[in-house]
Amino acid sequence: RGGGIWIGVGGAAYRTVVSNCSIRAYCDQSTYPQVGGGIFGYSATVEDCMVSHCFVSNTSNAVDWPSSKHRGGFGGGVSLHRYSDEPLPVVLRNCLIVENEASYQSAGAYCSGDDALVEGCKIVGNVLRPLQSTYSGAGSALCLNGKRTIVRNCQIVSNVTVAAVSSSGGGSVAYLNGDQSGSILQDTLIADNVGAYASGISFLGTGVMVSNCVIRGNKPTTGIDASVIYSYCANECLFADCWLTDNLGAGFGALLSSYQSASQTGAYSVKFRNC
Repeated sequence: RGGGIWIGVGGAAYRTVVSNCSIRAYCDQSTYPQVGGGIFGYSATVEDCMVSHCFVSNTSNAVDWPSSKHRGGFGGGVSLHRYSDEPLPVVLRNCLIVENEASYQSAGAYCSGDDALVEGCKIVGNVLRPLQSTYSGAGSALCLNGKRTIVRNCQIVSNVTVAAVSSSGGGSVAYLNGDQSGSILQDTLIADNVGAYASGISFLGTGVMVSNCVIRGNKPTTGIDASVIYSYCANECLFADCWLTDNLGAGFGALLSSYQSASQTGAYSVKFRNC
C-alpha cells in the first residue's frame, strides 16, 4: 500500500498533508492485493501534487482488505480512505493525476468514506487494465464510495479501460455500491474517455447529482457494448443543467443504459433535467 507514500492511522497521522510534491513511477505489484501505487493514506489531504506513471496490480484474484468486495489493484495513482471512526474526510485538491495504471479499479484515484472532496484536479490519460473481474464498477479515472462526496471543477479526460471488466460497471468516474446520498459531481469536464460498459459515468451507488457538467466525446472500448452513462440498480441519480454531446455508444444505448430492480423504492433510476 503506497508505492511512494504511505500514511497510517492514529494520532497526528489524521492531519497529514502532502503538498506540492511530485510522485512518479512507483510500482506496487504482487500476488497479494495491492492498493495505492503512488500514495496510500487514511484521512489525509493531498494537494498541489503531481502523481504520474505509477502502477498498482495484483496478479491473483485474492480477496483482502477492506472487505470481500475489493480485490487488490486499485488506486493506481492515489488511494485515500476514511472509516467511520476517523475524524477527518479525505481531500484531493488541485492535483495532476496522469498516466497511472491499475489492474482492478480506479487507475487514477480511489477515494472512500463520507464527505470526501476531490477539487480542481486534472485526471488525464490513466489506464485500467483488468486482470480479473471487478466487483461493482471500475472507473479508469476515479472511484468514489461514501455519502456526501463532492467532485468539482475537475477535468477528467482521455482515460481508458482496455478490456471488459464486469457487467456491473465501468466508466471514467464510478460510484460504487451503497448509499451515496448527498454526493455531487459539478462543474466538471468528462471528455474523450474510452470505457467498457460505460465510458463516462457508472452509478452503482444511490443518490448522486451531476450538475453543470460537460460530458462529450466519450466512446466504448473496441468490441464492447457500452453506453456513456451506466446505471445498475441505482436510485435517484440526477443530471441537471449538463451538456452531453458527441458521445458514442454501442449495443446498450448510446447515452444511457439503466436498470432498477423491483425491490428498490426510489421514484426513478436516472433523471435528466434542463440538459
